[in-house]
Amino acid sequence: MTEEKIELRDIQAAAIKILIAFVDVCQKNGLNYYISGGTYLGAVRHKGFIPWDDDVDVAMPRKDYNVFLEIANRQLPDNLRLVHYSNKEDIIHYPAKIEDDRYQLIDHTASIPRQVNLWIDIFPLDGLPDNRVLDKIHRFRLLALRALFKYSLFDRIVRQDNTDRPWYENIMIRIGKKVKFTKVLKPYKRMEALDRALSKYDFYESRFVMNFMGSYKWC
Repeated sequence: MTEEKIELRDIQAAAIKILIAFVDVCQKNGLNYYISGGTYLGAVRHKGFIPWDDDVDVAMPRKDYNVFLEIANRQLPDNLRLVHYSNKEDIIHYPAKIEDDRYQLIDHTASIPRQVNLWIDIFPLDGLPDNRVLDKIHRFRLLALRALFKYSLFDRIVRQDNTDRPWYENIMIRIGKKVKFTKVLKPYKRMEALDRALSKYDFYESRFVMNFMGSYKWC
């Protein structure tokens, strides 16, 4: 643990080391993975990080993701640790993370800032049904489950003062401020329900796939 101020370039360099360790485990075990989101954009457009970006996003087909969850902590270097809600710790994010506990940061993404370890995100990739009716039903169910999950940790993961959102999300935030869902919704149970629903359609057998817990949900 260090108490020195960490510069952006140092965060990026440390995140790359985590990514290299992740790739090493995947390659040794024949697991498929992709860089995604801003990490992919940075690699293509900037040949590295987006200059102001400070995190790394990777994604794995669900089957590969589940295998990685089982083996990661046995094969990662000692300074790294896989964290996931299934460990039944005080985890407030659904996607898995690999953390390096030698570096601490302040996370300002929600209304309440938190001290966190430096990390990279690992998102599961899941399938969508080919049938249009089933697709709409599945999407609606996932959105409802995601909303309940967000409500279960409303003060800890939702940036309540951000109004640059679709109108329906602003309505949901106003509801969350008035109704104390955190008293009745258990985060672990909400993540379990979301996990079961997301896993319904196999990545490798689906024509259309998604990174639902990423920023853009259906991409």
